[in-house]
Amino acid sequence: MTPARGDHDARRSEVSEGVWRVLSARGFEGLTLRAVAAELGASTGLLTHYFPNKRALLSHALEELDRRSTDRPRRLAPADGTPPPPAGLARLRASLLDVLPLDEATADGNRIWVGSWDVALADPELAAAHAGRYARSRVRL
Repeated sequence: MTPARGDHDARRSEVSEGVWRVLSARGFEGLTLRAVAAELGASTGLLTHYFPNKRALLSHALEELDRRSTDRPRRLAPADGTPPPPAGLARLRASLLDVLPLDEATADGNRIWVGSWDVALADPELAAAHAGRYARSRVRL
């Protein structure tokens, strides 16, 4: 029996968190289906339901990195409750403040971000997708 759509989405979100924890601890070199399955306390069979191979897992990890980068607090809404900054220098400043490694989560994100360059450049399709994400980021600034 196939799980309900909400269950599938919740499980995929849980898997994404497992991917992020493995990336934080081991970097892209340590990102394997087996490592993520162990992090989740699940079988690799369950994981291959979402990611049939390591390349699919890497692609998802790069998308998750982009999502987390886009969703950083100052980009969405500053802490003081004011609307997000308009395009230009104010938005650039907010984006730069978001990447300062002032806490463990941001430091982990930066480490994963820098590691993503090597992974993306090693595969032409991943490189093209990564370039597209950077282009969208520049537009948002």
